[in-house]
Amino acid sequence: MTLSEILEKLKVGVPVLTKVTKQGIPYKVVLDIVKYIIDIAQTVIFQLFIFEEAIQTAGFGVFIAIQGKQWEQAERQLKVYEDTVKTAKTALAVGKMLVDFVTGLGIFGAVIFEAIEEVTGVSVPRLSYFLTASFESFFKAAEETAQAYRQRIAAEKAGLTTAEETYIW
Repeated sequence: MTLSEILEKLKVGVPVLTKVTKQGIPYKVVLDIVKYIIDIAQTVIFQLFIFEEAIQTAGFGVFIAIQGKQWEQAERQLKVYEDTVKTAKTALAVGKMLVDFVTGLGIFGAVIFEAIEEVTGVSVPRLSYFLTASFESFFKAAEETAQAYRQRIAAEKAGLTTAEETYIW
C-alpha cells in the first residue's frame, strides 16, 4: 500500500486537523510536523540533483577510459557509474513516497502550504515535487548508457571491434 493510499484511507484533510487540534495539539505543532516532512522531501529532491551530477561525472570517466582504450579502468569506472545509478534510484523511491504524501494532501496541501508560510514565515516551493519524473527519466537513460558501455567494453575484450574509430572533434 502506498503512502497516498494510506492517507486516503485515513481521510487526511481539514477534519483530521480539526480533530487533532480539538485534542489539544496546536495548529502550529501540526503545521510544523508537516513542514518537516516537506523539508525532507525538498532535501531528497536536492539529493537527486546531486546524484544526477555524480552520474554524469562517473559517465565521463567511463567514456574517457573507453576513448583511451583503458579497458580495465573503464570497467572499474563503469562499476562506480552503475552503483551511483542504483543508489540514486533508491533515493528516487524515497522521493516519490514523499511526493505521494504531499500529493495525497490534495487541496488540503495547498491550504497547508499557505498556513505554513503564514505561521512559520517559511516559503514552501512547490515546483520541485514535479521533478521526480525528470529524475526517473534521467536514471533510466543512465541505465541504458551503462548497458551500452558494458557492451562496448565486452566487445573490445572479445576482439570484436575492428573498425578504426573516428571522432567529430
